Amino acid sequence: MKKLFCVLLTLGILLTSTVTAFAATKGDVNSDGKLNSSDALLILQYSVGSNPKNFNKNVADMNDDSKINSSDALVVLKISVGLIDPDNDSSVPSNAAELLEYFNTAINRVKTDAKSVEQKSVTNYLAGKTTISGSIQSVYNMLGGDEWLNQMFKDNSLGADTYKGAEIKTYFPVEGESYASKLTVDDIKSATLKENDGVYTITIVTLDDAKSDSYQHGTGHNPKAFSIIVPDDVNENIPPVAKNTVGTVSLAYPSSTIKVTVDAKTGNVLTAEYVLNWTLYFDKAGIIIPCGTKSVYEINW
Repeated sequence: MKKLFCVLLTLGILLTSTVTAFAATKGDVNSDGKLNSSDALLILQYSVGSNPKNFNKNVADMNDDSKINSSDALVVLKISVGLIDPDNDSSVPSNAAELLEYFNTAINRVKTDAKSVEQKSVTNYLAGKTTISGSIQSVYNMLGGDEWLNQMFKDNSLGADTYKGAEIKTYFPVEGESYASKLTVDDIKSATLKENDGVYTITIVTLDDAKSDSYQHGTGHNPKAFSIIVPDDVNENIPPVAKNTVGTVSLAYPSSTIKVTVDAKTGNVLTAEYVLNWTLYFDKAGIIIPCGTKSVYEINW
């Protein structure tokens, strides 16, 4: 019996050693004993339908979501350059610059990888007391003043909708652009992260953009991440008769806020809420109108 026990023990040790020796490291899809950009490239090739040689798909699902796609390749790249410790799940952005980089990567992937984006609402509103001067004041008051204008904004809000494919690029912020954020640390007041039950809540607060008549997407601070009201678009739609009275418009974008929730394991954005502050200036008529737009989205992967 002792001899049999010894034989079984020896066999067990040999089998354990064999399994250990040939166990593949998660992410090492080419089984070369290294985790680097070569593995990330193979994962990307596999995700788009290629059939790369020596590809071990059993170790390719880095975020355990039962899919093999660009998210897994990104995790491999981050591990290979030391941004993620594979033995420490608590590797999270530790400062504003890292957090903003993480946010940009996550939110930009909505444009390229999301299955669909559900727009819950886009609500326009008057964000403060208007400044109306001269003869226009009496007409404005007759119409109902700020209460009337606030209702006009709300009536021009948007309800629920669903976007897929190219529609995501068209309608998800930044509208019509291939990116969702080009923010840098020079564009923000703060960036914070809170974790709860495997979900990150990231809040980005932007700096003010002063009054100008030349803002476009990607300029200033807020236009790098929000679907802004562009001065040129407003001016092109002011009737000539009205333009003689009020002149052309300039816009400012006071500090605004983006709040997203992100699945900590996959890096997928789950929800996004944009609160954009924008102010219209008709200097010729002495009119200042503070406005706001709140947009709420849910992202499906």
